[in-house]
Amino acid sequence: MIEVMKLTSARRNTPSEGTAVPTPPVLASVITILLSIFLALCSAVGPLYRSGGSISGFGVANALILLVTACAYYCGIRWLARCFYRYSLGSMPSRWIHTAGAFLSRHCDPSGTRRKKLANSIVKITRSRTTIFVFLLIVWIWVPLLLQVSYGADLVSQKTEFTSWLHNLRAGDQPYEQGFSQADIYPIAHYLWPQHPAFLTNQHNIILTFVYGLFWRASRLALGTAAPGIIVLGVLQYIFAAGCCALTAWRFFTVRRGTRLTHKAVVLAVLAASPIIPLSTISLTKSPLFGFALVWWCGVLYEMVHTKIKNGKGAAALSRGGKWELILSGAFMLISAKYAVYIMIIEVVVLLVTSHRNWKVWIVCIALPVVIFQVFLFSLIHSGAIINGDSIESKAIQVQQIARAARDNPGAISSEDRAKLAPIFNLDVMAKVYNPSDADPVKSSGSKDKLTSYKWLTVTSSDWKQFNSAWLDIGKKAPKEYFDAFVAEFYGYFDMADPPSTSALYYSDTPYITAIFGQGYTNFPPRATFLGFLRGWSAVPVIGWYFHGNFWVILTLVFMAAQLRLRRWKELLWQLPLLIQMGVMVMSPANNFDRHMIGIVIMFAYLCIDQFRRRDTSPVAPSDRIEREPAHD
Repeated sequence: MIEVMKLTSARRNTPSEGTAVPTPPVLASVITILLSIFLALCSAVGPLYRSGGSISGFGVANALILLVTACAYYCGIRWLARCFYRYSLGSMPSRWIHTAGAFLSRHCDPSGTRRKKLANSIVKITRSRTTIFVFLLIVWIWVPLLLQVSYGADLVSQKTEFTSWLHNLRAGDQPYEQGFSQADIYPIAHYLWPQHPAFLTNQHNIILTFVYGLFWRASRLALGTAAPGIIVLGVLQYIFAAGCCALTAWRFFTVRRGTRLTHKAVVLAVLAASPIIPLSTISLTKSPLFGFALVWWCGVLYEMVHTKIKNGKGAAALSRGGKWELILSGAFMLISAKYAVYIMIIEVVVLLVTSHRNWKVWIVCIALPVVIFQVFLFSLIHSGAIINGDSIESKAIQVQQIARAARDNPGAISSEDRAKLAPIFNLDVMAKVYNPSDADPVKSSGSKDKLTSYKWLTVTSSDWKQFNSAWLDIGKKAPKEYFDAFVAEFYGYFDMADPPSTSALYYSDTPYITAIFGQGYTNFPPRATFLGFLRGWSAVPVIGWYFHGNFWVILTLVFMAAQLRLRRWKELLWQLPLLIQMGVMVMSPANNFDRHMIGIVIMFAYLCIDQFRRRDTSPVAPSDRIEREPAHD
């Protein structure tokens, strides 16, 4: 911090001639206004939905929250844009930084010794990919040493699928329709099951299920317990996470000129000190693995956006290594989360339009892996080797809306619509189990003793044909309930005051861990004490926001809006996957899950330093093939 203040205090405090922020384009101004209103709306309705209320309870207090928060976001975005612009010209963003820097320089480190040591340390840490990687392994080491494992029901389900599949291979076809199988826990409609028992499903992505199940089973066979295999999986993901973050950090430090030691210090500090990041490194659920792969993928896209071939055409460029990294990072995204397909397809379409000179690269490195993966998956499903996921997973918002209407406005559901939905859902049970923040109860996800809302045992593909028409009919008569159900499902992702419904801490202390590792392990005093400390920190108002994923999501949106006011549209090419991820969060079956935001939390640090960058007017160093682009477009 002293180093940052010292560097900034040496510069002028007032803007020089010609440093007025240019007038933003109309579209950027519209985006600023709409984003401010959207974020403010989520904050305003938060108190209503957290208390189990409805939008009909929106009163004066909520209106004041909406007005004040919208103004705060709008002014904050404009102020950030001004800071970005003035900083790029070497002008100070505000007087307090100058004052604080001068004070710290005089009273905290008058000799400058500590500043020099800090600067030298940052130089050593960031001199290569390897040194950054080793630094992350060291600063995160408390996670594998103290916590070791972190997982929940998903890993256990994946293990059960794999062991059931192995048993079926040894014992021959075992009928599963007669009993309660793993596919009933998700649940998956029985009409999707193949003629011969498969037991493996694509619910959590078949490749990840196979790998997790293989490690679990091999550990139990070789050592009599699954514990070592689970620990090995956690360590492997820990190493993978450090590698992804190191590769991306190196790109942001070197691809564009103007990266200062203070910028590097900020990135290293966020990666080291943000608890949600190291906690996710060993979390064996699909979303953290996807998040770290997304960070790697975005880093390669960043290199592509800001590196050009020196051929006079200004085409974007990627080295041979960068192309392979684009393929590998995309492959990890595909095997970890099913919605990676949509992110990659949208990105490749945008790249083909905006950077069509490199269409071969985008086809081979992005589109082709998606096609190969989808063909592979379709072949497994079509052959009956695995069971396909149930389409109800993509209808979370719709079923939540119907369930809320059944609970709060049953008169809106006509007898005709009830008849259409009767083969699919038990509307009375839907109304009873409805949870505004989680669609799993109405989808009948869970163990055998659950209340059955979704009739996955008997529903057929033809029954679904009338679902959308019934949903539309009900929505016309129950618009308030539909609005409530929709907003209650996602508002927490964009409301800083909303605590996570499932935090990153949850997966470090679950009954599933106790079942394998024992009560003594989960109650081990240092482990339990530290987790208790983190939970207490997370629960503190305002201060605890630093621990929550939605805090970083909102900051990311605000920073993106500020950059657009400076016409930095090209940055969206590598930021687009983050925006699509936010769209996935809106449509996801659960509200404010920290694990869905890991990639965005990490990428914020890189986005931040990329905006606070000096304008470089020096000539480009000679190169045989490529040149690094100046800091501003």
